[in-house]
Amino acid sequence: MNYFDGIEWVGFNHVQECRARIGKHFHDYYVLDYNHGGELTLQLDNDQPMPLKSPVAWFTFPGPFFRFGPASRDGCWDHRHISFRGERVMAWAKAGLVNFKTRSPVFPVSDPERFAGQMDEIMAYLESPAYGSERAVQMFEGLLLQLHEKRAVRTASSPAEVKILDFITRIDGTPEQHWDCRQVARRLGLSYPHFRLLFRGLTGLPPGQYIRCRRMEKSARLLRQSRMEIKDIANQVGYEDIFHFSKLFKKHFRVSPGRFRARSTMY
Repeated sequence: MNYFDGIEWVGFNHVQECRARIGKHFHDYYVLDYNHGGELTLQLDNDQPMPLKSPVAWFTFPGPFFRFGPASRDGCWDHRHISFRGERVMAWAKAGLVNFKTRSPVFPVSDPERFAGQMDEIMAYLESPAYGSERAVQMFEGLLLQLHEKRAVRTASSPAEVKILDFITRIDGTPEQHWDCRQVARRLGLSYPHFRLLFRGLTGLPPGQYIRCRRMEKSARLLRQSRMEIKDIANQVGYEDIFHFSKLFKKHFRVSPGRFRARSTMY
């Protein structure tokens, strides 16, 4: 079988109480790092250092000079990493599954125990010559897809961005509310185009699209975890018109709400 060819595993490890401070160029390989516990800082070249509060994952890659390590002198962190290179990596980048040109290669991890378990399982496959690496490649691509689906972490660099991040957090908690972004912009003393630009810089999406994505995520969760009728779920996430909701859901997930529920493994 050659379907999973094109990747070389350079190294991997899990250090529960890691105190390492890294400062180097990664000349010819890439690394997926994961901080399961602890606080770090990450800096690319002379950019502003970024805080990495667990659980958080990030990539290192050829190009920038990377510095990262514990945020405090006596700090430590629960560190997992998997290093890799090869033609398959270039295919991932070309397809948009990974981005090695970003100045913020950082991703939040919403289900840390699952993420850590998946990394451990991949490393277990790589350790055992009896299995080979095919399953590890397949699982690693699933891990990359999981990160790709999450918005990148950005730290606020101005008082306005701090307030916008607080607004984003409130959207995350109750996306179904009617959020008047223009009113928020006026309250912050910003023009709406400037507010929209800052918002997109922090989330990767314009405000309206971001709110729709959070609503779709909540509706998917309700479809998986409850037996509520679809029209009631639509109301729960802020849509009175079930047909409009269904259209948006299908556009987001490429499948209707009913089909999505039928494919769920919850029941």
